[in-house]
Amino acid sequence: MVELLHHFDVTGVDTSGFYWYATSQPSTMSASKKERRVIVVASTQEYRQLARRLVDADDFVIEVGSSLGHCTEILHSAAASVLGIDVSLEQLAESRRRVPSASFEFLDIFEEASRLRDMPCSSHCTVAFLDIGGDRQIHQVIYAIRILQKDCLP
Repeated sequence: MVELLHHFDVTGVDTSGFYWYATSQPSTMSASKKERRVIVVASTQEYRQLARRLVDADDFVIEVGSSLGHCTEILHSAAASVLGIDVSLEQLAESRRRVPSASFEFLDIFEEASRLRDMPCSSHCTVAFLDIGGDRQIHQVIYAIRILQKDCLP
């Protein structure tokens, strides 16, 4: 079952932008397993606030669109592990400098979904953060969520 909530406000901030909170919890999942989630936010400020609020020490996080690693640093400070992926070599280099103990990969989920699926961290992922930077079209966002749910949040 997938649940998409438009204007999902867990931070108490203005919801004039949009938030997506997608969850997938198959009925076969035991109650002891953590709910697997995809967090999608258009605003950088809210994205980082949600990273602080929705991730804990039991989470294994994949961040799609890690950019310069600012949010990855927040996620890394709270989660068991974080993998940041991006399509910019320059931004990945800065991310690695900023958060040397986190993992980063050059990967385009639209072109390399099978490579993402085959990464060891994908089988442990409990939370995926999807940075759309406010400039992705809705069909791209939905497609990215589907890839993450199929390949990272089984």
